[in-house]
Amino acid sequence: MTVIYSRDCSRALTTWILIVTAIAGCAFAGMPTASAAPRTVVVSTGSGNLNVRAQPSTSAQLLGTIRNGTKMVITCFVHGQEFAGGPFGGASDIWNKREGAGFVTDRMLDTGSDAPVVPPCPAADAR
Repeated sequence: MTVIYSRDCSRALTTWILIVTAIAGCAFAGMPTASAAPRTVVVSTGSGNLNVRAQPSTSAQLLGTIRNGTKMVITCFVHGQEFAGGPFGGASDIWNKREGAGFVTDRMLDTGSDAPVVPPCPAADAR
């Protein structure tokens, strides 16, 4: 069997690979990803304060509140009780651990994404 090498085929394949790579890069470039570093976000309740809870649930002990528009640091996330509402609409079971102590629902934070923007909490931090 004889293999025929074609420069035109090789160039076409190389061009095709570059085009597909560029398209994929553009498609994913604007998507926030979970970072290992803590992230500063803005409380965005629409009005009123954001409740900080001891656990990722609206029935958990209330540790305090944070004013709408306040910048705060989140360190990791867990899946907890689904929370519906907030200025962005929809529902989510993502709860972010606040730097220091407590959990806040992701629906009341302006993170730039509906997906987590910080890594999952280690099992010990999820409590």
